[in-house]
Amino acid sequence: MRISRTVDVDAQRGSGRWLDTFTNTTREELTVEVAFGGQTGYGATGTTASRVAVTSSGDTTTTADDTWAATTSGTAEDATTTTGGPSATVVGDFDRTGNWLRETFTQPMGTEGHAANFPAYVNTLTLAPGQSASLLHFVVVGEPVTAQSADTELAEVSEVAADLADAPDLEGLTRQQICSIVNFEHLSPADAGVEPDHCRGKGATRVQQPEAPEEPAAVTTSAYDVVDKTIAELQTDMETGRTTSVEITQAYLDRIAAYDEGQFAFNAFTTVADDALWQAAAAGLRRANGERGALLGVPIAVKDLYDTRDMPTTNGSSTFEGFQPAEDAYQVAQLREAGAVIIGKASMEEYATSGSYSDSAYGSVWNAFDPSRSALASSGGSAVATATSMAAAGLGSQTGDSLYAPATAASLVTLRGTDGMQSDRGVMPLVWLQDYAGTMTRSVSDPADILNVTSGTDPENPETAEADEHRPADWRSTLDDAALQGKRIGILPEVWQDPYGTTTTIEASRAALEHLRVAGAEVAAWRGYRAQYQANIDAWMDQHGLDAVVYPGLLSEISLDDGGGNRSSFGRRDTPSGGSGVPTVAFPAGTDANGAPISLQLMGRAWDDAELVAMAYAFEQVADGHVAPDTAPALAPAGTTQP
Repeated sequence: MRISRTVDVDAQRGSGRWLDTFTNTTREELTVEVAFGGQTGYGATGTTASRVAVTSSGDTTTTADDTWAATTSGTAEDATTTTGGPSATVVGDFDRTGNWLRETFTQPMGTEGHAANFPAYVNTLTLAPGQSASLLHFVVVGEPVTAQSADTELAEVSEVAADLADAPDLEGLTRQQICSIVNFEHLSPADAGVEPDHCRGKGATRVQQPEAPEEPAAVTTSAYDVVDKTIAELQTDMETGRTTSVEITQAYLDRIAAYDEGQFAFNAFTTVADDALWQAAAAGLRRANGERGALLGVPIAVKDLYDTRDMPTTNGSSTFEGFQPAEDAYQVAQLREAGAVIIGKASMEEYATSGSYSDSAYGSVWNAFDPSRSALASSGGSAVATATSMAAAGLGSQTGDSLYAPATAASLVTLRGTDGMQSDRGVMPLVWLQDYAGTMTRSVSDPADILNVTSGTDPENPETAEADEHRPADWRSTLDDAALQGKRIGILPEVWQDPYGTTTTIEASRAALEHLRVAGAEVAAWRGYRAQYQANIDAWMDQHGLDAVVYPGLLSEISLDDGGGNRSSFGRRDTPSGGSGVPTVAFPAGTDANGAPISLQLMGRAWDDAELVAMAYAFEQVADGHVAPDTAPALAPAGTTQP
């Protein structure tokens, strides 16, 4: 099956045209189901939640008898506040509705709650060998509205949708494309200047489509399998002579070529180091000369706002395309000194401005577990590169959620440490006083190895002046199976609520609290929470006799990666650490009922970083919460065929 899409935008009318063409390239008849849809809002209530407001048949229920449907979001009560305007989808003829968020081809469109924000329209196509069929859709977008202008704008959008349903705009389409359209039965080719006898029967033509780009070979030239290996496992295998840094690096590079390039790429990298194998060989030489180290020869991806002297640092923006700093960021320099291989620059949200998507001038990063969904927040590239085993670990940064959110979505561990525990010198900030530059890994022992190298006092960064005083001499020495024994963990019931009204994520996260108890902790259900701006967190925790406070990683399941703009991709509740500078560790806690990763977060007092890492390690020993995605399987050896 060959699939191609043309998109045309009519800015004056406020509409876009999608023509999706499907050609059967086999010698057998094929039947396929095709869905067209998207995200029109988020949440169950309020100004962000969307609902079908009117359809072509005049009601608010979308059925196969409708040719278009318009949706609106809630509006603010005052007369001056604007909210997102209405939109309409012109679908022509379709077989049934679907749920764009989940199980699109088996679940109907939601009509209430968060699910109502994800309309989809399903067509079934049966194609003979060599036959093409095209589906034509239009999306009409209205202007932002106030409560007073909402009805008028909805009427205008509906009028445009009705006009397009009755007389679709076919300007610029070829005769073959027009003849292949199957979801507008009333459409006469003559309407577009194509005589009926030129079509050889409605939908029976073959459309000339662009050649599909050649997909990268899903093979590897390395004899070593890096899939889901921890840093400790990589290091052990190099120490015992089972593999080398060059073999490990080659394996990651082959996986980058297979899974991060081409039409279905994860887009986890903006730049791949062209000297990665040279770096690996240099690490191997250091090892041969007797040097040892936990990171020696280990490939690590770096978010594209960390300065690197040998690769561009774009901050996700074409404004900085080609900009190459004169020196490394402090943490990058420390990693190099320890012998790590800086394998590439990880993709990120432009200027790290979004907490919902990693979408930049260089493409959108796709979720490691479900590539149609968001990778979450600005450090998505670092998380996805690590989760899909295109690097052993990734450096990211967080203003509000850009470490814990993408780490949760990728089933990884991350530490947003106490302000000053790790230097952010050479890291482009979004909010200078609030940003934290940290790491994401697949096990709790891995950040210990990285923190041994990257944490501590940076003589050129006054913010880190106290770090050496508070950091352990060896972070690995804090990893203790019994670290949760006798600990009192506070839980704030009011923050364990999904604002979208769904349940699977919170239910699974609550169930994971049992692992804290199994590891010896007492989880206290108490209330009376006061924000960090109203009381000092130390005194607040002392008052309740707490060693840490537990938060869920995410509050809801992750939305699809087509929201953008003001379309939030998940329910979030940031811990107070961003605004106060206290540490939070996030760690995998298994999956929800739908197989999506979940995590827990523990927040402590300032400079409790090591204690939190130890608690996460103790949890990991009883919960084994990390899971690996199945979207990027092990590659076949070169010369063989990938199954």
